[in-house]
Amino acid sequence: MFFGLQLDRGNLSNALTDNLLVDLNLTQDDYNNGTTVQVLAFLAAEFPVQLLIKRYGFKQVLPLLMMAWSLVSWTQAFMHEKVGFYITRALIGACEGGFIPGASKWAWLVAVVSSLCADEGVQSCSQPIFTLRRSFRSAWPRSGRL
Repeated sequence: MFFGLQLDRGNLSNALTDNLLVDLNLTQDDYNNGTTVQVLAFLAAEFPVQLLIKRYGFKQVLPLLMMAWSLVSWTQAFMHEKVGFYITRALIGACEGGFIPGASKWAWLVAVVSSLCADEGVQSCSQPIFTLRRSFRSAWPRSGRL
């Protein structure tokens, strides 16, 4: 689950190094505003998603969030201008907003307390591992070798 979250965040970084700003006719300020829009949508969605999880349960809400942010991530391939960039950043932020607290709460409910520290440690350390793997995967198609 967290691999998908890190993949989305890293894909934008990879696209930025591959002339995303030029392709979408954006300035660095536009890109920074898009990042701010994502963070604000992320923060605004955390509490309502927690209420949805409390009302409908993890089994319904978390998979829907994951599918929604995957769909929005996929639609980023069709962005052509600044408005599309802002819309996709806001939707991704909203979809990812309740995922981390929801997944952490789910882990607390289903995990044995003695193994929870190890699980949280693996989750926290996974970001550098996924960043390295993502970097290799993004370079592979261009060079023809891994």
